[in-house]
Amino acid sequence: MYTAKIKSTKMKLLCIDPGTETSGVVLIDTETQNIIQSWGEINNFALLAMISLDEIESDHMAIEMIASYGMAVGKTTFETCVWIGRFIQAYNKDNENHTCIYRGDVKQKTQISGRRLSTDIKEQAAVSVRK
Repeated sequence: MYTAKIKSTKMKLLCIDPGTETSGVVLIDTETQNIIQSWGEINNFALLAMISLDEIESDHMAIEMIASYGMAVGKTTFETCVWIGRFIQAYNKDNENHTCIYRGDVKQKTQISGRRLSTDIKEQAAVSVRK
């Protein structure tokens, strides 16, 4: 429902790990799997402005989507959901240039186990999107 199909495997992929106040952001070259630029954690309002003003040159956006896996969720989870929607709306010009990725899927495909930093997940997002 939320996921658009990726039309090319050679692209600049904007990867966002959203949070309630800040989000982790990297830009990846999917052909070389190299990080083009990393912003680390950035304020959500600043990131929203950058996306809205097309200040980040990218071909596609991959953003983590919330999944509760049957567990109870709280206020911060819903606040993050709002930010996910805002980022998607700001980025999409034709409603087909984003992909929502669940953290569990990335961990499974990249074989990252345990409680690893979000940076590890973002760095592997291009691999997950292409498979």
